[in-house]
Amino acid sequence: MAAVSRGDLLLTQFPFTDLRGSAVRPCLVVSQGLIGQDIIVAGISSVIRDGVVSTDVVVEPTHSEFPITGLRVKSVIRPTT
Repeated sequence: MAAVSRGDLLLTQFPFTDLRGSAVRPCLVVSQGLIGQDIIVAGISSVIRDGVVSTDVVVEPTHSEFPITGLRVKSVIRPTT
């Protein structure tokens, strides 16, 4: 795995709830970097269900750095479920 740092945006396989499959989804690295061979990430979604909660970070297309995120639409980083 290439070097990763907190704040990096990656694409990774996220398993479905039933663990019968997965999908490639964007995520945000929240750990300082590798922990052994693991990292801690928070999922990023363009589907904002049940409104925004206090721990959400909304990534708006109007933000000056939005173009460098690689995201296509307004998205939410939800570190808790």
